[in-house]
Amino acid sequence: MFTVDNRTPYAAERTSIIDGRGAVLWVVVVKATYDVAADGSTTLAAEQVGPVLAPVHHGDPARSSLLYETDLVPPKPLTDVLVCGFAHAPGGRPSAEFTVGLEIAGLRKALLVRGERDFERFLGTVVRPGPVTPVLRVPLVYERAYGGFDDRDPDPARQRLDPRNPVGRGVAARSEHLVGSPAANFEYPGADIGRAGPAGFGPLASHWKPRSDYAGTYDAAWVRTRKPLLPTDFDERYFNCAPADQQLRGGLPREARLLLLNLSPRGTLSIAIPRVHLRYTTFFTKAARQRHLHHRGKLNTILAEPELDRLTLVWSTVLDCGRDVDHIEATRIIEKEAIT
Repeated sequence: MFTVDNRTPYAAERTSIIDGRGAVLWVVVVKATYDVAADGSTTLAAEQVGPVLAPVHHGDPARSSLLYETDLVPPKPLTDVLVCGFAHAPGGRPSAEFTVGLEIAGLRKALLVRGERDFERFLGTVVRPGPVTPVLRVPLVYERAYGGFDDRDPDPARQRLDPRNPVGRGVAARSEHLVGSPAANFEYPGADIGRAGPAGFGPLASHWKPRSDYAGTYDAAWVRTRKPLLPTDFDERYFNCAPADQQLRGGLPREARLLLLNLSPRGTLSIAIPRVHLRYTTFFTKAARQRHLHHRGKLNTILAEPELDRLTLVWSTVLDCGRDVDHIEATRIIEKEAIT
């Protein structure tokens, strides 16, 4: 019981969750891994990467940014588009400043990359970034974006934290605390770096804003009236982990491509997004009121990892089968032929 009959070449996993009504939902996730060629064409990878079962960080979870968010979530309101890897200077030559970006299905995003700079003191009182050292590549991590946590003062009231990116650079309770520390490499072009917030292409941790704002209110009233159910103000946008400007609305066109600018060692890379059509059928034991149910999935995540020549797609489906949840036998997954 409670198994997945996966008849596709992709990896699959399942779980159950409790929604805000207290109903148990059956969630099945499918993950497809593709090799990306130099021309951006994709072929099914010999090794299929399994769904991520728990968040994976770049280092200490308490002090580093997120590398991969868990895939075991219900269908997201929007499709996350993520890129993990490095920003590469054009032409393979170190540069003091260059642009990186992505584009897919009408979604466009560009960031400015600056070389290495340290904060310096000018005219005795002004603290600002000093001369720039050109860079060949910069890791796509939020440790290189604006943000941070200044806890130099033992008094918590005199500390400063950026809840949008606690692991970043540039935030300080006092400007002199920045002297000698590195400035952010990534920023939104033409925008105030502090107001625009952290600039990056990877997933945001669930306890960072704005995701934490969607988690709901866990106060004394929640403990008294709803625990362990989700708060009444829980928002499903919590499940989206990409920056807001990397969340794709609507479906993909027939021949969708993900265009990456200076996010690949090749410079510009246009990745073909495979068309995949999945069908899910959940079967129940004889004790259930129903024999089987057909249900649909949704494309949750598009993840490009140019350094690995890899593209992964993640779909999720959720089934509310009421009291029959205890009688689930298995969910069969098949791939349907695309209609041209």
